[in-house]
Amino acid sequence: MSDLGKDSPAADGAGSDAPMRIDRARLGPRVAADLEAIVNDMEQAKELAAEYQRELAGKSNELAALKQLFEKTRQHLIQLETSVTKLREERHRLANEAMRAEALQRKLDQVTAERDRLRAEQGRRVWGE
Repeated sequence: MSDLGKDSPAADGAGSDAPMRIDRARLGPRVAADLEAIVNDMEQAKELAAEYQRELAGKSNELAALKQLFEKTRQHLIQLETSVTKLREERHRLANEAMRAEALQRKLDQVTAERDRLRAEQGRRVWGE
């Protein structure tokens, strides 16, 4: 309980640092009951405040975990964006290589056709047209 309900001298003088003590017998039954109710309310308020502090600590822990999860997610998103950029660059490089290979194949086909045509002409000349 509290010091409010204990029997001892109250403030008989000036500037006492001790908590104020009240003689309940001199208060009367109604005031003593009201005082007891106030003391009980104060204790319940302290318990409730302690419970709220525990809940707040739990919420703070949850918030810290969410912040950590958010930071990891942000880092993963940055890595994903970097990977997508690299994949796009690789895709463009491969597309350019494929186009170059196609162009070289067409050139090779033209040169082969030209060679075959020249061989055929030379063969006709050798056999005496």
